[in-house]
Amino acid sequence: MKVIRDNIHGDIEFYPEEMKLLHTEEFERLHGCRQLGLSHLIYPGAKHSRFEHVLGVMHVATKIAKRMRKQGFFFQKDSGGGHLIRVLRFAALLHDMGHVPFGHTLEDEMPIIPKHDSPSEASAPNPGSDGNMSTPVKNSRMDLAVSNALKASGNQKFIEPVLKVLKAIDASKDDEDLDRSVKAGEIKPEYLVLADIIGNTICADLLDYIRRDHAMAGIRGRYDSRIFRYFGVGEYKGYQRAVIQLVRTGRFRNDALADLLDILKLRYNLSDKVLFHPKKCAADSMIIRAVSEAGLTAEELMQHSDDGLLERLRDHPLVRMIRQWNLFKPVFVCGLGQINTYGQTHKKTELIEKLHKDSKLRQEIEARIQADTRNCGSSTFSLIQAYEVMPKHCKRSFARSSRRRQV
Repeated sequence: MKVIRDNIHGDIEFYPEEMKLLHTEEFERLHGCRQLGLSHLIYPGAKHSRFEHVLGVMHVATKIAKRMRKQGFFFQKDSGGGHLIRVLRFAALLHDMGHVPFGHTLEDEMPIIPKHDSPSEASAPNPGSDGNMSTPVKNSRMDLAVSNALKASGNQKFIEPVLKVLKAIDASKDDEDLDRSVKAGEIKPEYLVLADIIGNTICADLLDYIRRDHAMAGIRGRYDSRIFRYFGVGEYKGYQRAVIQLVRTGRFRNDALADLLDILKLRYNLSDKVLFHPKKCAADSMIIRAVSEAGLTAEELMQHSDDGLLERLRDHPLVRMIRQWNLFKPVFVCGLGQINTYGQTHKKTELIEKLHKDSKLRQEIEARIQADTRNCGSSTFSLIQAYEVMPKHCKRSFARSSRRRQV
């Protein structure tokens, strides 16, 4: 076993084949993808990358798995538990491989490219009309990146199980979709526990970034390590799933509930102070607009690091402004409850979703608002971007003021 010293979790152990993966060009690319995007403009220390994050996720996932094994719930050696833990570790290491520079900004806040964790439409070859096996639809960038990294490190045998675990993480957002995938043989039932450990409500991904992102931003944020004692395996809709055990010997555990609430408070705290800081959101809206106007595809973005993308777009006026810390000012905030549909039957969430994804519609609205503000004598303001902030169900718009004032 090799050991890497992590600034959050201390010493993390790796098997030789995992070290080979870490040293591939494909995996090393994660060094250039910052975990918090442009947050370093507000919190200068928040420059950590997805590389160290996925190492931490693997470490935390392994702790959860070992706890389940000790309790006799799962991962038993006599039933292939050792192999499942190896698959779990590789899947944890590779779960962010599809990230482009400024990934969550470009995928979530105003999605101009598909999400990094979207799997291919089929995870295995299907028989063609001639009876031969033919490759299905175009593979997603996540599937390609994961497959290439495992091949380059000599770990080809893990490609199929790892992709199925990653597919289970994505499918678990919808119970019906997940059930169909399992019944169709696209996901093995035992992989559902692995998927839950890596990416669900309370999971290894969350338990790493909660500590890491707070620490690197210089904000106090720690949870009690007792949370690992509450993990177990239970049945949900006919399948074994990872669960948090809130009942012990017939008694509800208020201490366990308190620990869970502490973690959720930390998550909200991180969102409020860092992820959706007004200046960070302003910078996000600027990079979204710059990338959109440059017409870059997901494949082209995958060739760049965060800094590399800024360098490629260095002549774009918005990127020059970001580098000079000349950020837009928030000029309008509208809560979901304040949206008026004027008696129409539209659902508010559907309207927001349409604005969220339709760049042409946004441009039309921006042009109309800009024209209206000029007619009112406010020619110094122009609407630049709009996006949805999911945790607060709040839509914000950012505009530039030559007078640097806020309305």
